[in-house]
Amino acid sequence: MSAPAYRIIRILSGIISENVNLTIKQRNDIISSLNKYAIDEIENNRSNDQKIRDLREDVDSLLIKSYTENNIKKDKHEKSNEKTNEKSNEKLDTEW
Repeated sequence: MSAPAYRIIRILSGIISENVNLTIKQRNDIISSLNKYAIDEIENNRSNDQKIRDLREDVDSLLIKSYTENNIKKDKHEKSNEKTNEKSNEKLDTEW
């Protein structure tokens, strides 16, 4: 829960606790509702934090996959160049 929302809930709870026009049950019901709202907000923020962690993991795995694929392509390209160079060298050797 954000700090301002938490402060508002605490202030409202204090005001409600001191309001003499409310019955004890009414006060407790209102404070209970505020606490439930606070808990829901906390859970929502945890859920958002988990979503962010999941996204980071997805990005990390995609980066690793991309890096691996690029290295494989690079290795294939280098091997192809080596073969081409060997053939060129052999051709030059036979021509000499």
